Amino acid sequence: MKRILFVVLAIVLALFAFAFTVLNEGQVGLNLYIVEVPPVSIAIVTFAALLVGAVLGVMASVGLVVKRQSEIRKLKKRLAVTEQENLNLRNIPIKEGQ
Repeated sequence: MKRILFVVLAIVLALFAFAFTVLNEGQVGLNLYIVEVPPVSIAIVTFAALLVGAVLGVMASVGLVVKRQSEIRKLKKRLAVTEQENLNLRNIPIKEGQ
């Protein structure tokens, strides 16, 4: 179900991108203070801006993902130790009458 939803969403986004490209045929020049880019299509500039934003978003979240994976690994080790300790305690014979 998720795969079908993903494919449908991708197709819808591709159609929007195509419509945006067709409707915005103009060109725009960019002055980035360091370098001046010759006039290019608005669609290319928009795509490049979205791509840069996506890359920056991934870079910002990588630290959190690595931290969470480390925490999960540590908690799994603690769980294994605790489960082994629990099993050992269950196997100790109970002394009656004392």
